[in-house]
Amino acid sequence: MNKWFKNIHSWSLQYADAKWGPWILFIGGVADASFLPLPVTTLFLALSLLNPRSTLKFVLFLTSGIVAGATFGYLAGRFAWLDPKMEFTGFAQFFIDKFPGFSVEGYNKIHLLFSKWGSGILLLATTTPLPYGLFSISSGVFNINIFIFVLATLIGHAAKYLFVAYLAKRMGPAFNRIIAFTWRPVTVIPVACLVIVLVVLKVV
Repeated sequence: MNKWFKNIHSWSLQYADAKWGPWILFIGGVADASFLPLPVTTLFLALSLLNPRSTLKFVLFLTSGIVAGATFGYLAGRFAWLDPKMEFTGFAQFFIDKFPGFSVEGYNKIHLLFSKWGSGILLLATTTPLPYGLFSISSGVFNINIFIFVLATLIGHAAKYLFVAYLAKRMGPAFNRIIAFTWRPVTVIPVACLVIVLVVLKVV
């Protein structure tokens, strides 16, 4: 898995300054939110650091791609993931066997999260290391309201990448070096903020 991400990371940086970079970002967002985990945050940062005036454009392209891919994942989960006996279909088993990030264990973890938090987990899901495609498909499987699902996906990812862009602008290339070493800081910081907000709301 680590080798896979390193190869994709190196490939993405080669196209970071290309004129079609935003569309690569869009396609990467579609794949990442549906069936193929990709380091889209790395590419987004590279584009933003090289073209800071176009950051909002990159947020728009990436978020749009993620919403499109997530919708595809939702529909796949709703209509093609489980058979009438509530067992994995051949389509689902193919993804579990062949695609990185998909596993029975991962599906079960997502199931527990949905059982505990309901659709509210979707906002938190945008900041976790788990592939968002798992949440997209699970949302369809568990019949989450599609309008709530799309809205949460849109708000969560737009907020995440605006926040990441802000950090990149403040820290410059140093932030990109952090991401090149490990992408976890991008997830840990927003998660910490969300936990604080949830605790405050619960207390109030």
